[in-house]
Amino acid sequence: QKDPVCELILETEEEFQRHRNLTFFRSLFPRPTSWLYPISMDNMIRQWHSIDTGWKLLTSYENKMLKRYERVGFFRLDVIYMHPINILTNESAVIPPLMFSQGFKNNFLNDRLFYGDRDIGAIWASERFDSVDEFISWKMSNKDKVTFSGLHSEEMLRFLLIEKHRLSANITLRNICFQRVRTTGKVLTSDCDIFGNRKSGDEPARGLFVLGSPDSATSFLTSLLVHGLGYKSPGELAFANDTTLYENTDVSSQNNIWLKEQGTTWDEILLRPSPINSSNITEGFMPELSCATNACLSSTPVSQSREAQYFMHRDKALSAYNDPSNFPWVMMEPLLCFILKLWIKILSGAPSAVIYTSIKIH
Repeated sequence: QKDPVCELILETEEEFQRHRNLTFFRSLFPRPTSWLYPISMDNMIRQWHSIDTGWKLLTSYENKMLKRYERVGFFRLDVIYMHPINILTNESAVIPPLMFSQGFKNNFLNDRLFYGDRDIGAIWASERFDSVDEFISWKMSNKDKVTFSGLHSEEMLRFLLIEKHRLSANITLRNICFQRVRTTGKVLTSDCDIFGNRKSGDEPARGLFVLGSPDSATSFLTSLLVHGLGYKSPGELAFANDTTLYENTDVSSQNNIWLKEQGTTWDEILLRPSPINSSNITEGFMPELSCATNACLSSTPVSQSREAQYFMHRDKALSAYNDPSNFPWVMMEPLLCFILKLWIKILSGAPSAVIYTSIKIH
């Protein structure tokens, strides 16, 4: 095994400022914000410059050695990583979730770490400065998708990867815990508290399911989560009497496909408590006979009855629920009481909770 290659560039503050016009970037100072003017903006531009220079150093080395790296990673040196990180996976682009609560909006992507395919790494590392004017123009026309005026790093990352290059389906948000170390030596030990299990390295929870029988206040509970706590109810939603039901129509359609292929409907299924534990027993539908993943499409007992568009609604639903801009999501649909296992198999990341309500509305 060869020793790792180390290429290093050291720059003075004067050299950095010859490359970057700090006066211009200070004119784009974000507001409202808790940042300190001008030092917070200056530090962000230093970070961008360091990342951009690192990418140029990588490509220069590739050209010199007549080789190309297919997997790349960008990792901060002023942090303590709390668990091993393997970048040789099949994931196209991995970044950590945000290390703070976003309140009612979800307009950011973490800019502290990246690993994945080279082509996406190039976007993450080298397109920030060249895209500033385009980003500011986009913000002026999409104020519903932004939090700040001006230039903000985590908003820029979301713009580049999701809005400009449409890569939401390629992004994996992974619980990668690292704690920042200040120049004083102080370690910010609270950096990973939002993750819960700070040393697992597993993907974070991305949403929750609301389960319940018809007329059991599931729509009311979901509306509280959406309007009160900032959860997203993504995709096309069903309506009744001009009222949003918060039921994704593609989730409902796929659920009905799974029921239909077993020759049943929702009102023919029985759900009763188990006499020996706290679980429920479903009679009339067996999730293991239906297929949720591409791998099982031709191997389950009822595969011969499947049409070419069997997964059309599943794919549309996954496009909405796996989009990082829709985290944290809430999924509510009456048939989830019977079909939950199938959706858990295919949604990226685990749900943070499953809420069951049995309140009857009369």
